[in-house]
Amino acid sequence: MLKKFKKFFGESNSEVTNKNIIDDKLKLGAAALLVEAALMDENFDDNERLAITKVLMNYFNLTEQESDLLLTKAEFEQEKAIDIYRFTQSINDAVSISDRKQVIQMLWEVVYADGILDKYESALIRQLTGLLHITDSESAEAKRQALKARSQK
Repeated sequence: MLKKFKKFFGESNSEVTNKNIIDDKLKLGAAALLVEAALMDENFDDNERLAITKVLMNYFNLTEQESDLLLTKAEFEQEKAIDIYRFTQSINDAVSISDRKQVIQMLWEVVYADGILDKYESALIRQLTGLLHITDSESAEAKRQALKARSQK
């Protein structure tokens, strides 16, 4: 009877479980791409690590400990990954275009954490923009928003 109520009035357990799996894939995929972006200039420093932690906390509403754990998992996944396609695919499968725009904004925030945009970081974001099916103008807007957020800190 309780299951019927849940089914009638809300999400079923399987829907909640599927939503959690999708959320986890999105978070891990986005975090792994952020790590990839931070590594592009071969200088993954404390500023970039802190930027990733803050970005993950802000966008996914995580505690600092949850964000640190996600970052650790992402570093492990990124290290063993052959390419970035699996991360972009999991994001594309999990979320809408507006959420993918936020992933691009997150990337811009991380690459500007050290105050310098490296040509390899820029190239990675251009590649990810295409893989996430984001237009150049949408990426430019995400970049503008990231720089605005950075200047307000």
